[in-house]
Amino acid sequence: MDPICFGGDIVTVDDARPTAEAVAVKDGRIAAVGDLAHVLDLADEGTRTANLYGRALLPGFVDAHSHLSLIGFQAGAANLLPPPGLVHEA
Repeated sequence: MDPICFGGDIVTVDDARPTAEAVAVKDGRIAAVGDLAHVLDLADEGTRTANLYGRALLPGFVDAHSHLSLIGFQAGAANLLPPPGLVHEA
């Protein structure tokens, strides 16, 4: 097992369970998410633990094609976009 992270707010982005006490990683992938006791049961002699000391752990987002500079540009302009969910059919 790679690191087991605990001790902070772990945001799962799962509507059924939006937070967890701990998360375990194995070979770069999430192996377990849940209560601390359950996740620690998966530890082996090579497992390292990472106490978050109250900090939040969020999922990583990888966007290989983004126009990040346009976000700043749009923030300084008037938002003339329709509200989400408002679609006009022609």
